[in-house]
Amino acid sequence: MTRILLFALAAGFGGLLVVAPAHADWTDDAERCYALAYDARAGVEACTRAINSGQVRDADLGALYNNRASSYLTLGLFDKSIADATRALEISPDDVYALNNRAIAYAGLEDFGPAMLDLDRAAELDPDDAPTFNNQCWVLGLSGMYDTALTACNVGLALNATDAILLATRGDIYRLKGDFELALADLDAAVGLGPGMWETWLYRGHVHWDRGAHAAARSDYLKAHGLAPTEPEVIDALQQSGFVPN
Repeated sequence: MTRILLFALAAGFGGLLVVAPAHADWTDDAERCYALAYDARAGVEACTRAINSGQVRDADLGALYNNRASSYLTLGLFDKSIADATRALEISPDDVYALNNRAIAYAGLEDFGPAMLDLDRAAELDPDDAPTFNNQCWVLGLSGMYDTALTACNVGLALNATDAILLATRGDIYRLKGDFELALADLDAAVGLGPGMWETWLYRGHVHWDRGAHAAARSDYLKAHGLAPTEPEVIDALQQSGFVPN
């Protein structure tokens, strides 16, 4: 089962990352570890209890480490996430989810070389996994390699042309390149496909702002704020643009 985590780093490029924890059918805590992947602190606690219980072994134990790595990512604890993803890979060396999780954590530390090695390996293992190419696109964008990033996004979109996350990621890279019309085309499509995703509204607002359409930017920022009123990235965008959320 694929689970999506939208995770942005404040490094000039607000990419969308996909983190897909695996499912372990063992103890109640193992179930909670899976179900609480986005309630990060509770997820860490449940995963830790399940790991320490001694009742979960082999690939299922790797899944627990991978799930906890996801929760650590949400908390911004990148070193701990890397450690858990590495432990998952020691158990299951071909775990594409763990490779993606570890790559995201490396990118969080701006260690882009190891991040790309993990993502290249994930793509080799599963060349039909669009989220891996999204993550490649995102990491390459973070490192300033915009044209190469676009190539990765295009591969992912060839696999799934209606992936709102990939469209939003590619749109943000077009924005950074100054290709505002292409950026808007992607982000308009992303908003249409994922109207409940605050990220799509926020990133489209960035495009409007950068091209001087401040009223349109404000509208999108306020829509993002309505969907995620406590999200720091949304509040920062409003405040830095001279808008103060209610």
